[in-house]
Amino acid sequence: MNILETLNIYNGLHGKLLSEWHPTKNNGINPDELTNESYEYIWWICPEGHEWGMSIYDRQKKKECPKCLRLKKATKRAEVKEERQIKTLEEVDPELAKQWHPIKNEGITPDAVVFDEGWIHRWWQCKRNHEWEETIESRHKNKSVCPYCANKKVCKDNCLATVYPEIAKNWFVFENSTYSEVKTAYNVMYNSSENAYWICEKGHVWREKISQRVKNGKGCRKCELFQNSLALLNPELAKEWHPTKNEGQYGVKPPEETKINSSQSVWWICNTCGNEYKAQVGARHRGEVKCKVCHPSQTKGRIATQKRKGKFEMYTDMEDRRVIFENQLKEKIIRKENE
Repeated sequence: MNILETLNIYNGLHGKLLSEWHPTKNNGINPDELTNESYEYIWWICPEGHEWGMSIYDRQKKKECPKCLRLKKATKRAEVKEERQIKTLEEVDPELAKQWHPIKNEGITPDAVVFDEGWIHRWWQCKRNHEWEETIESRHKNKSVCPYCANKKVCKDNCLATVYPEIAKNWFVFENSTYSEVKTAYNVMYNSSENAYWICEKGHVWREKISQRVKNGKGCRKCELFQNSLALLNPELAKEWHPTKNEGQYGVKPPEETKINSSQSVWWICNTCGNEYKAQVGARHRGEVKCKVCHPSQTKGRIATQKRKGKFEMYTDMEDRRVIFENQLKEKIIRKENE
């Protein structure tokens, strides 16, 4: 089987390959032994006399002479460039010409402006009457659209104040503005990742990304915590919150921010006897823990009860008994001194 038959079986390109087979540079390689899947490096020569090396397998993908192909592309680019230098925007891109601003381009029209005019900025207007400046080259090459419709620039249609007016009510103008710029909810997009300051009706201020506020739909964190707080749902119990011993304690928040069912252990002070003790917020709310001085534990079943208690609660009971003992001892000492 000769090379003509071999290449004809595999891909039908035998005529072109044979005609471009280099007559001298292939070092006696027998073409009859090659197939179109061969990775043997072969030298080729085109009708224009350009020489190049490539395997038969790669030639199935790149059938043209690489130099001839480059020359064709260069010639095509030159023709296109020459054509654009003499043709108008209306002739080259009639769809783009429809967005040409009718007033702001100094009286120049799409059928009069040269398409390849360089990087001169021109005015454009979309169907929603948004106006912006951009070069013809940029608009045609990048297929760019209206930056306002694409949410790349802020306008009245995509600003926070228009799209989410309820969230915009919390915009803190004074904190978000500078000496040189007053920034309002009309100056930012609703999907902006910018961090902004917010203020609620109660005067609480917090910082959060605009897009995050839109996404989670939540408002003031302090007000949200207050709705489930000890201070709101059990104000009488909140009165027994120790005024000083909970300050600076890790993880302990004020009653206005502490959940009613919290397992956090905090300090309390009895309004009746002044006894100070530690207990969980949720346990106190459910009435499971009370002042041990005013409500002493009964002797019956005390041992069985202690076995059911956890280590922390047993430690709390021991601490309470110690405080009670110290208070009683102080009273005895005071009575003896008075006698």
